[in-house]
Amino acid sequence: MVQDSIRILRIKNNNAKEGWVVKPFKTYIAELFDKPLPYKRTVNKTDLKVYDFSIKMNGSSKKVDTTFFDADGLNEFDVTFKVDNKINVTGLAGTAAIKIFTTVIAQIIDFIKAHQPNKIVFTAVKTKEEGQSRSKLYDRMTKRLTPKEYVLHIRQVLWDTESEYTFTKRIT
Repeated sequence: MVQDSIRILRIKNNNAKEGWVVKPFKTYIAELFDKPLPYKRTVNKTDLKVYDFSIKMNGSSKKVDTTFFDADGLNEFDVTFKVDNKINVTGLAGTAAIKIFTTVIAQIIDFIKAHQPNKIVFTAVKTKEEGQSRSKLYDRMTKRLTPKEYVLHIRQVLWDTESEYTFTKRIT
């Protein structure tokens, strides 16, 4: 709790008094969504773009790669991300999962601004142990962070164990 608090010094009638102000949980979560980890683009080909970043967890660093691939040349990109070269469910939870997803969404937004693709598609898989929490997190974050020039479509696939998120460019 102390690391999530702001230390303040109150001065009243020339007497200084030190205290703590605790951030509301919603403020803490909003800050997580607004602060992606530093990342860089490592591959920049016409049909393939790769971004990467690292996250420290439990004393070790994990590498995260986000790949944008246009398989058919129609400027429609599939997005995948891997944590330590694993594309399956990462098993990460809490703050680490939020930081990773926030950074991946920032990369998607950066990619959209730079390349104006017609469509971007990515999926989220949930395990029985996770229940609805991960898909609810993804739903909230994608809705909140959808660029204005795009429409977000979310659909459930594979017996509700996978959600597909599609950002489609608005026709003007």
